[in-house]
Amino acid sequence: MPSVLLIDVTKRFGRIVAIDRVTLEIKDGEYVCVLGPTGSGKTTLLKLIAGLVKPDEGEIRIGGKTVNEVPPQERGTVYVPQDYALFPHMKVIDNVAFGPICRGVEREEAYKMAMKTLKMMRLDWRADSYPHELSGGMQQRVALARGLASGAEILLLDEPLGALDARLRLELRYKLRDLVKDLGLTAIHVTHDQEEAMAISDRIIVLRRGRIQQQGTPFNVYRRPSNLFVANFIGGANFLEGIVTERDSKGSWVALREGIKVRTEDPDRLPGESVVVVVREEKVKVLKDEVSGTNLLRGRVVSSRFLGPFIRYGVRLTNGDVVRSRMLISKQRKSIPVDEEVYVYFEPRDAIVYQYPPLGLYKELEVI
Repeated sequence: MPSVLLIDVTKRFGRIVAIDRVTLEIKDGEYVCVLGPTGSGKTTLLKLIAGLVKPDEGEIRIGGKTVNEVPPQERGTVYVPQDYALFPHMKVIDNVAFGPICRGVEREEAYKMAMKTLKMMRLDWRADSYPHELSGGMQQRVALARGLASGAEILLLDEPLGALDARLRLELRYKLRDLVKDLGLTAIHVTHDQEEAMAISDRIIVLRRGRIQQQGTPFNVYRRPSNLFVANFIGGANFLEGIVTERDSKGSWVALREGIKVRTEDPDRLPGESVVVVVREEKVKVLKDEVSGTNLLRGRVVSSRFLGPFIRYGVRLTNGDVVRSRMLISKQRKSIPVDEEVYVYFEPRDAIVYQYPPLGLYKELEVI
């Protein structure tokens, strides 16, 4: 199975730098999800690997071979676009069988492969339909089935589940990963759904403005984001601006606005340094009664949102900062009403400290 390697790859569209000096390796059989806001370069990255656009600088290798000048059909890749790109004059079964037939697979075998992938997508009953007779979600599943049946060793999936309803999307994400693994394929899967990426990927790559911000296992990217942008983009987090007042071998104290202090286990920041303390929402507890311990902050509930297994609270602290908490319903006897006086609490080990960004916090968190 071929690996994919990009070395200092840059792609420009006029003055826009879509991919900016990206170096990246995708290993054989790996399932990689690429996350990033709109305009971050996710689709361009796939098209570069597929050969649909050429890099302005850098080198792309597949299976150890430089493919900058190799046409798409000779790369062993298949690109599954967001807009389906189905042949409107062909029935669904013919669309899916088209790839294997082009590769020289006997017609009968090609149609067996096509029907097998359509069954996995729960669309075998629409095999004789034309694309215009299907919903957008069905067309997307047909495009995915066509990609899987193509025989390519590298799948380049651009929001492959984006048009599906929530329940079907949840079901197919796991089936898709299982099929890729069973067939020994390599998959690069672009998605805007962070939960989807966390659930199915071996590795996550976070893009912003054409540059890789962080890559690693879902666990590591979520628990230890490399910068404030990643912390904000991957999962819900609180951002508390402050100044380090004291430090010792076990951590530091950070003063927030109006003298509120929080304890962290970060010993690396100097007293007087401006910082941002990041705490994941699920690490924050909302308590009706005071308990002993550090990082117990008084406030008032300003919002309460039911999210199935969770309740998401917003608590305005006495200094005006709002801290959000996502708490399991199973851990609560009943929900806490809006305007209730409460305490929020988090462990010092759950506070991640970053240097305050030169252009300000909100500029750093921008997703454009």
